[in-house]
Amino acid sequence: MVINLYQQFGTSKDLETNGVIFTLMDGVSFTLARAGGENIKYQKTMTSMLKPYKRQLSLGTLDDKIARGILIKAFCKGVLLSWDGVTDKVNKPITFNEENAVKLFLDLPDLFDTLNEESQNMTNFREGEIEQVVKK
Repeated sequence: MVINLYQQFGTSKDLETNGVIFTLMDGVSFTLARAGGENIKYQKTMTSMLKPYKRQLSLGTLDDKIARGILIKAFCKGVLLSWDGVTDKVNKPITFNEENAVKLFLDLPDLFDTLNEESQNMTNFREGEIEQVVKK
């Protein structure tokens, strides 16, 4: 059996930068670029945000809370492109912007973890993949 490595590992540069829609439930979706790959904006954002902590990173002493905050902010700047159907606790729509996204992910860390994992999964950004991924 011959396995084509390009089919297994090839990704769409367009999907990696322009995003894929991830539907979490009826009416709630997030458009995510890839956290990695061809997404240079995310890579530059992470590099810039981590620069002041270079010493702590090299020593392994960067506080977990600070590291998570940096990751969430970089995700909101370079990966999260939009959302649809996101509401607050009383079902009032939340306007999509970076500040609201950071607050949402700080309030709902498991939501962030789910979306961050999807944004790092290269199979979601393969050539010819369906542009909408449904997760239940």
